[in-house]
Amino acid sequence: MKLLGLNFKGVTCYREEAHVDFEALGPGVVAIVGKTGAGKTTCLECSGPGVLFRELPTRAPNKAMSAWCTDDAEIRLRFEFAGSEFIAALADKKWSLQRDGQPLYKGRRTGHYDAAVAKLFGPSEIFYSSVFACQGGGGAFARMKRGERRQGMRHHL
Repeated sequence: MKLLGLNFKGVTCYREEAHVDFEALGPGVVAIVGKTGAGKTTCLECSGPGVLFRELPTRAPNKAMSAWCTDDAEIRLRFEFAGSEFIAALADKKWSLQRDGQPLYKGRRTGHYDAAVAKLFGPSEIFYSSVFACQGGGGAFARMKRGERRQGMRHHL
């Protein structure tokens, strides 16, 4: 998964729209720095689990996106995966997923959206342990049970 761009507003401390152009960052290591509560973790979580799995994993016990969004929240993530360009988005309380400009899902039925995302990435636990590891080591591959690691490897290979 290669992140290309992220726009979001109305999530945790972000009331105005924020934009990250990952393509403009270039190769190498990038550090996101700021004071406590500035929104560093929110930015990272919107770039994956927030828009794909509709949750902010570091916000347990209530990690559902709906608990952390305003009524006018919007998220738009553009990324490459498996040779295709995808756009995953939340706008007007509707979730959408596109592959190469073709809609895979758009609407309010979160179960259908979740199924489209799971078809691409597998269960959220696999995504967290392989593509995205949040603060505190959530989703750490080494802490997974042998069967869970096997399932993750099968899905990504």
